[in-house]
Amino acid sequence: MNKIPGAEQQSSGAVDRAAAAWLVRLEEGEVSGTEWEAFSRWVEADTEHHNAFEKMRTVWELVTPEALEQSEHAAPRVPVATPEISRTFFGLRSLAAAASIVLALGLAFTMLSQRPAEISFATASSIKEIELEDGSRVVLDAETRMSVAMTPERRDVFLAYGRARFHVEKDPGRPFTVYAGGIEAGALGTVFDVTRRDGNISVSIVEGEVAVSGDTPASGRFRHVAGAGEEVRWHPAHPPEVRAFTDGERDSTWVDGFLVFSGEPLELAVRQVNRHSDSHVTLPAGMDPDTPIYGVFRAGDTASFTRALESPSH
Repeated sequence: MNKIPGAEQQSSGAVDRAAAAWLVRLEEGEVSGTEWEAFSRWVEADTEHHNAFEKMRTVWELVTPEALEQSEHAAPRVPVATPEISRTFFGLRSLAAAASIVLALGLAFTMLSQRPAEISFATASSIKEIELEDGSRVVLDAETRMSVAMTPERRDVFLAYGRARFHVEKDPGRPFTVYAGGIEAGALGTVFDVTRRDGNISVSIVEGEVAVSGDTPASGRFRHVAGAGEEVRWHPAHPPEVRAFTDGERDSTWVDGFLVFSGEPLELAVRQVNRHSDSHVTLPAGMDPDTPIYGVFRAGDTASFTRALESPSH
């Protein structure tokens, strides 16, 4: 039987190792009442013990597919002990496999702990401008979620949803890369927009150049260095599209809080208006959702947009 760690005071590294050992022991098979009580005492003895076990359990879920190649099933999530919890756990084939899990957990946990901390940003119905620690500025459109990870070597931005304009501060020694779905947009000292909504991703260059790359099921790996006036559009089901846009098509008014419609379907325009307001507009009864709409509206001004829909011209 493996040696079970006790509830004595332990250093941070020892606590992590103890948490990993407990996780492996609980995954080995049927746990006796005495062992379960010992685990309960250990995990409840200190908040650090509980947190370490939770972190190791998270890492377990990350490494299980590779680390359990010798096992018959994927390891289950092991809950913190309570009297109502079943004491039957999945068994590993050998203690050697258990030892390999401890090693994998330790390596994976070390890798995760060395990742740079990410700072998250989110907007609701308003536009927000932020300044990053490197001096770069980012304008976030309404309903946008983004996180940033900065290191001395890299500047990484992860756009989860929405639209953002990046004013990148020049720093040749620290690449600035925006990740959005399957797209990577790398830039140095430039201005560009990245939009990610409903599976569609686009990168529009306002100033400078941006190297846009990614993988698509439809066409494999691609890379294109886009210059000012170019836009790269991408969807997982289609090959990437590179198009040039004129000054008249350049959508820069959104950063100043305006919505410009030049023939977009009414249904799409309504979604755009509602994205920037807590007071939502509904399609007028009997109006075709594909009706093209034209006009300039201040973001959040749903009253003006509604009056325009109700006017005789529409």
